[in-house]
Amino acid sequence: MDMTPTDYISLVRVQVACEMLSKTEKSILDIGQAVGFPSLSTFNRNFRKIMGISPVQWKHVPQNYDQKIVNWEIMKGSLTIG
Repeated sequence: MDMTPTDYISLVRVQVACEMLSKTEKSILDIGQAVGFPSLSTFNRNFRKIMGISPVQWKHVPQNYDQKIVNWEIMKGSLTIG
């Protein structure tokens, strides 16, 4: 897969976070902690790396979820959304 285990775990965590953002009214902090990120800044950084926008921005346009997560691809060891 040309992806580190850490990148894969982050991807899965962000996928779950996206679902929680679209289906619950929990705070961004609570969602970040629920999916396993140790701090809000770590959650924001990883979410932005994978999704290209912050969790707050994403929450306002949740229909992007299906397109972006389904179309992700790995290029030279780094995660990009295709």
